[in-house]
Amino acid sequence: MSPTPSREDLASRVAELHAAGLGRNQIARELGVGGRIITELARELSLTFDRRRTRTATDAREADSRERRSKLAARILDAAEADLERITALSAPQDALDAERRTRGIANIARAVESTIKAAPIVDEDPNSIVRDAVKSFTAGLQASNDLYRRLEAYEALYGPIDVPDDTYGRPPADAP
Repeated sequence: MSPTPSREDLASRVAELHAAGLGRNQIARELGVGGRIITELARELSLTFDRRRTRTATDAREADSRERRSKLAARILDAAEADLERITALSAPQDALDAERRTRGIANIARAVESTIKAAPIVDEDPNSIVRDAVKSFTAGLQASNDLYRRLEAYEALYGPIDVPDDTYGRPPADAP
């Protein structure tokens, strides 16, 4: 095992490697020491490192992440819209359980849309149009949910209360026809 180099020897090597154009992390790897030590020695030697490459790489990574979040958000919104169309295109609910499932589905869609818009706002030529479309879809879902409840209330007013089986998972009981 080789002896630990003195601080002066490290400073000398840092100055050499810096003059050769190596960056802080490259020097740290080359010398087998932590980046903090290199930073301290560079400060003592009045050396600076070019951070433009780091900034450029960071900016590129952030831009890529924004683009990925935006694409994912668009896919989630498309799926939510398709689910909402499917739910609202159905005929009147068959019973309270069916109405509850539909309402729960619409609530899940609303949560997905809300969290998607918060997490990754989609930037477009007209960002207001995206928000308007999302709000329209959400409003349509709430209206459909409200309509389902009104139909259910009307059904119960005519035929009496519907007995909804108490099943945690929203499935009909095993003995149901």
